[in-house]
Amino acid sequence: MTAPPPPTCQACGHNGQWIKGLCKTCYQRSAHAVAARAAGAARRLAATPPWWDDFAGHLAAHRNPMYAGDLVARTARSRGVNAR
Repeated sequence: MTAPPPPTCQACGHNGQWIKGLCKTCYQRSAHAVAARAAGAARRLAATPPWWDDFAGHLAAHRNPMYAGDLVARTARSRGVNAR
């Protein structure tokens, strides 16, 4: 009996599915990565500002996801959160 083939990325078709059906490279380029980073930072903020979700949504829609995620992390750090 042989092992089943490794799952493939739903976006690019390469082997090595990582999360949400995508490989690591495609996931990092998806808008979902920005939302996940913003949600994680919001959980660690002492008080989440009322504009936080709108800010993250705007960045996800209007910026490259890698830059948007970086802006979310930098903004969270400036508010006293160790954003990952």
